[in-house]
Amino acid sequence: MNILRVCVLPLSRNKLLREFFLCSFFIEKRTIKDMELQKIRGKKTIGFIVLIVVIIVVILCIFWPHPISKGEKYIREQAGKSVDDMTQVLAEKRAQEIQIANANGQMNIYDLLDSYAILGDSRAVMFQTELDPNRVMAEIGVKINNIDHYLSALQTMQPRFIYVMYGLNDIASNLNGTEGGYGQIVTEEGKKIMDVCPNSKLFLISILPVQSDQAMNDQVNIYNEALRQAAQANGWTYIDCTDLVADDYYEGDGEHFKASFYPLLAERMYEAQESTV
Repeated sequence: MNILRVCVLPLSRNKLLREFFLCSFFIEKRTIKDMELQKIRGKKTIGFIVLIVVIIVVILCIFWPHPISKGEKYIREQAGKSVDDMTQVLAEKRAQEIQIANANGQMNIYDLLDSYAILGDSRAVMFQTELDPNRVMAEIGVKINNIDHYLSALQTMQPRFIYVMYGLNDIASNLNGTEGGYGQIVTEEGKKIMDVCPNSKLFLISILPVQSDQAMNDQVNIYNEALRQAAQANGWTYIDCTDLVADDYYEGDGEHFKASFYPLLAERMYEAQESTV
């Protein structure tokens, strides 16, 4: 009996040890596998969280209101404008730069006028002191219906820009009282110019007011309206210069202007031609 117990105990202990080690192996193996699975799940979880964060950031960047820089705002504004609007903006910007440079003595506005001709009366004669006299076809006492005298010179010259500057003598001669009115006369004379210079651009400069004569200035307004309508009907450009006039610019006769006025007039003429280029 004792011998049997001695023999049985070693066998039972061996079996127990074997089962214990087997059990430990499987437990350890499962633990390692679970750890690997947890590690994989952890990586997937981290990747998923990162993806969610990225999506949220992208959505916030697109839809969250944010300050717009001046440059970005300017670009957006310009992108929505038509070609004509952009041309006008550039012309205005260029005109401002010219005005500042001219006021600071950094440039001479007359130097910017090129390939031009000026037709006019005594008010236009002053341009001959600063510009090429051959291009300033102006005389004292003439009217707009005296343009025939300059057609040959214009045809030879073929200037890109032609400025017409008549007025007070037209009013004094009551050209608006003729058949068809002043507008018809302006149209006929303008077409004569365009017949000999078909590639030129024609500008009609407004008649400038006088000092201390309201009756005359009332007529100036009537004639200017006829000029404006004629320009509009024929595809020409009407240049309103009334706002440039101030008492300090008048000569003693109240009709003609001092030399200091003409750079302002030349600047307005240049602005007009640039807006049509």
